[in-house]
Amino acid sequence: MCWRAFKAEKKIAQKDFNVYKVLMRNVESNLLISPFMYFPYCLGEEYKAEIHVEEAIFPYEKDTINKGLHCYSEECMVKDVYKSIAVGNAYGQNIECYTSEFYRLGTSPVVIKCTIPKGTAYYENSNGEIVTEKYTLDKIVHPSIELDKFKNLEERYE
Repeated sequence: MCWRAFKAEKKIAQKDFNVYKVLMRNVESNLLISPFMYFPYCLGEEYKAEIHVEEAIFPYEKDTINKGLHCYSEECMVKDVYKSIAVGNAYGQNIECYTSEFYRLGTSPVVIKCTIPKGTAYYENSNGEIVTEKYTLDKIVHPSIELDKFKNLEERYE
């Protein structure tokens, strides 16, 4: 995932808050893997990464972040469609689609609730995409749902 915004503005979390990440889960081993970098994840673990912002050279270009921990805000929309998870912004525009068809056989996409702790630096664009320097993977919150916001996933899953 590549994060883009017309101006990358660094924010500091004033309190702990929830975000969501889509990972691929191996059906046999339950191993969680990031879909683009194939990084392994474990529930309950805290992850840290340095954020690197590339500022746009021209006014019509966007700032980009390729390095950091990528996730989505609670306001993003999610749709579960046959072995795929589509994520969109509040305007109904598709941001990303995660499907097991493009990845190794035996994996399926899952939504993970994460916590960004108070005092953590992060960037958020107008689509609700977030890049942070730190988060903890809390739990899987991925039921079969219709178009809805991430913040409603946990209520439906429990």
